[in-house]
Amino acid sequence: MPTCTDCGGTVIEYDAAAGNGFCVRCGTVIEENTIVNEVVFGETSSGAAMIQGSYVAQGASHARMSGPYGNRGSSESREQTIANANKRIQSIAGVLRLSEVVCLAATRLYTLAVEHKFTKGRKALNVVAVCLYVACRQKETRNYMLIDFSDLLQVNVFELGHTYLQLVQTLNLRLPLVDPSHYISRFAALLEFGDETHRVATDAIRLVQRFDRDWMTRGRRPAGICGAALLLAARMNNFRRSVEEIVQVVKIADTTLKKRLDEFKNTPSGSLTLADFRSVWLEEEMDPPAFIKGREKEEADKTTAEDSPEDASPKGKKRKKEKKGKKKGKKRKREDDDEDDDEEKDEEDARQHEANAENGTESPEKQRLSVDPSVFNEGILVGTTEPPPLFLPEQIDEGNIDPALLGQSSSTASISRTANDDSDQPLIAPPLDPFDETVSSVLAEEVNNFLEGSQGVQLTDALNDAEQQRLAEMTVVDELTGLDEDELDRLLLSEEEVKIKERVWVELNKEYLEALAGRF
Repeated sequence: MPTCTDCGGTVIEYDAAAGNGFCVRCGTVIEENTIVNEVVFGETSSGAAMIQGSYVAQGASHARMSGPYGNRGSSESREQTIANANKRIQSIAGVLRLSEVVCLAATRLYTLAVEHKFTKGRKALNVVAVCLYVACRQKETRNYMLIDFSDLLQVNVFELGHTYLQLVQTLNLRLPLVDPSHYISRFAALLEFGDETHRVATDAIRLVQRFDRDWMTRGRRPAGICGAALLLAARMNNFRRSVEEIVQVVKIADTTLKKRLDEFKNTPSGSLTLADFRSVWLEEEMDPPAFIKGREKEEADKTTAEDSPEDASPKGKKRKKEKKGKKKGKKRKREDDDEDDDEEKDEEDARQHEANAENGTESPEKQRLSVDPSVFNEGILVGTTEPPPLFLPEQIDEGNIDPALLGQSSSTASISRTANDDSDQPLIAPPLDPFDETVSSVLAEEVNNFLEGSQGVQLTDALNDAEQQRLAEMTVVDELTGLDEDELDRLLLSEEEVKIKERVWVELNKEYLEALAGRF
């Protein structure tokens, strides 16, 4: 209730014609130029009724004036923004085949976003896509996901998701949960099950219902639930679909898919046979996976506390929190702490060294064992300078060898040992003795004479025959030898098989092809 600012009177009289309000007690003007919001009718020259005044819309800065000089044919920026957004909504809805009801709901959501100044600092196309997605969720048109709008607009899906969460929070929207079974038929059609698509989709929907019964769908994205259900349904119907194929269709990570499968494996339904799962519906429910994980963590902490009673005490808990806080510290702080510890350690070592010097004792680390200086003359590669022989020599009776040769070999061995012991001298091979050269030439001449004789020729022919036989056994036998034209035609792939094989190869080498295309 308005009061007078001078006398505090509460009796205020209004003059509708002048648009003023004044205090009856002291006459002070309280209000002036008051805008009247009541409807006043008038009469035109022809006798028709008309409304007097102008209409100021909510959020508008001024009234729309009619006539040749009213606003001079221009519109407000707000109206232009909403009109442009409506055009974009209609274009996107036409591509996705959305109904007019969804378009109107998206336009109203965009208008609310403009009223809350949500469009400032954000791309208009992202806000339009998010409004359409929210309208689809509200109107039970749940066949579209946020990644569909991302693919259509070529926008990062995480950017759209961030805008979506902020819009829901700003407008305080309460959207219904998404049922993953709505996307099963769509994903099943992309996996090419042929005539068995309906049967696979039915099994997948039953699996999704079982997931929901065991609290596996709450707080989870529908794509991961659909991927796990489709993979299990494909295996149930003897279709070999790999994890990579499912990941490419539902657009999730393989770790997410494997995690959903592990969670279902721990449920009672996961241990049923195929026939039992299709005929039996278990009434029991599992606890949510997050609750089970938290309970296991509490039990592990309790077991750890029982093993070490010190951690169970308040001081132990405080110490554990301090350790966690230290782990969460910054890297620079850890480096500074390490430097301080090193400085303290150096100071402590210096004090210990001074104390030992005063007492005339040395620390055990300073006391070293006496080492023979001759050990340092041996290199670390002693015994490895000469390569090992290709063939190990057999035990030879030295009685049948000329004593002169034995003496020569022993002298050669002594020379090599002397060379190995002297590490200062470079390792140089001993010079050849003229006697060794004479023996080698004599042996070579005897071998040549033997090979030129009749026995040598026979031995050479026998060795050549054995080598040719060995090479013949090593040659690869042609598997196509002896096949007629009909049998060869069966080995060739048809056009359909060639397309399937090409598609499989392209899918397996997709990353390599994308990287190769990016270079050019």
